[in-house]
Amino acid sequence: MKRFTDPSEGDITLLRDICKELSVLVVFKEREDTPSYVEMISSFFKYTEKCNSAQEALNLHKPGRFDLVYIDLDLSDMRASELIKNIKNYDYKQKFILFASAHEAHLFYDIIKTGVSAFVAKPVSIENFSNITRCIAQEIVNDAYIEKYTQSLREQIGEINEESELHSQLSIQQQKLSQTGEMISMIAHQWRQPLSAITAIIGGLRTRLGLELYLSAADPYKKLEEDLNSAFAKIEESAGYLSKTINDFRNFYRPDRLESRFNVAEVIERVCRMVLADKELHEIDLALNLDRTIVITSYESELMQVLINLLNNSRDAMREKAIAHPRLSISLRQGDEYIYIDVLDNGKGIDENIIEKIFLPYFSTKSEKNGTGIGLHMSKNIVENHLKGSIKATNSRLFSGANFQITLPKNTTGESL
Repeated sequence: MKRFTDPSEGDITLLRDICKELSVLVVFKEREDTPSYVEMISSFFKYTEKCNSAQEALNLHKPGRFDLVYIDLDLSDMRASELIKNIKNYDYKQKFILFASAHEAHLFYDIIKTGVSAFVAKPVSIENFSNITRCIAQEIVNDAYIEKYTQSLREQIGEINEESELHSQLSIQQQKLSQTGEMISMIAHQWRQPLSAITAIIGGLRTRLGLELYLSAADPYKKLEEDLNSAFAKIEESAGYLSKTINDFRNFYRPDRLESRFNVAEVIERVCRMVLADKELHEIDLALNLDRTIVITSYESELMQVLINLLNNSRDAMREKAIAHPRLSISLRQGDEYIYIDVLDNGKGIDENIIEKIFLPYFSTKSEKNGTGIGLHMSKNIVENHLKGSIKATNSRLFSGANFQITLPKNTTGESL
């Protein structure tokens, strides 16, 4: 069976160009083939640090120090999955590529859950290594650009705030601008997992083909057909998730100026998928208690914008206060004349001395670099002036955190679907 050919000179040049400013950590058990792997990796990157054990890797690793970590699945002192989880606990953005042989392929899908970005099959072909590394390195460069772009937007907003006081409409536009960068980052994050799954599936098939495992099977064609059908099913599932993600964000950016009829529970679930894409990394326990019969005629994208701001605030509060077991609860219910949306978190609540001020323009409880002070003011403006409802903030003793309640009027379209 034919093996992969070496990549072209142009591919190698492109890979080196992408990786020239990146730094990596290589964690490989000391073996006969280790120096050649380390030398291959080092030839592409600006800075390479190597170690022979998981414990040594934990001693070397610091948040933001390495753009990428290469790990051999076969470590002597700790399972690779445990090493990844340990690092993810304090640096959830860290990216990993695992080197694994064909007989370890059954572990791939479980390890994906830890947040590994991709696999390189052993014995390593330069083409396989080049293709996978190029994809992940490009993702790292893109993420850095998105982060820089988002920070630039925040700085622009800060400069505007220092120059003069802005009226309500300008505040809304600033918040929309800030959320644009965050939405781009959310899209990138939501796509990362299914794309990593697809890469792992394809890598597994390539490994089996490259090692000619099918030729040794009792019925090679039947075994190949089974593996292909399984791979196709998983790829279709991942592609479906990508399509659903695009629809979620398209609805948020749809420039509606007219009221539309929509199911409120579906909007809440869509916003959760967007904002809490990384909830597993932050271990947020999300509880939804939604009346799915509530349908209203209102401005869907503007309600989404308010909910996105509230969820972002809750997530950031729990993160900044280092809540050990972060919890978030969203409920939707209806009364005789109104519907009620409650967003609760266990982020220790809002100081009673300032709770009456949080909806004022330019008032923020966040750190200076993370808060603009226009989010809640804008949300109140949208709810009261556009959605014809009200919003209030209280502290929940039962939940040990803040409770934001949105009240919207019912209308004649509030019947069940």
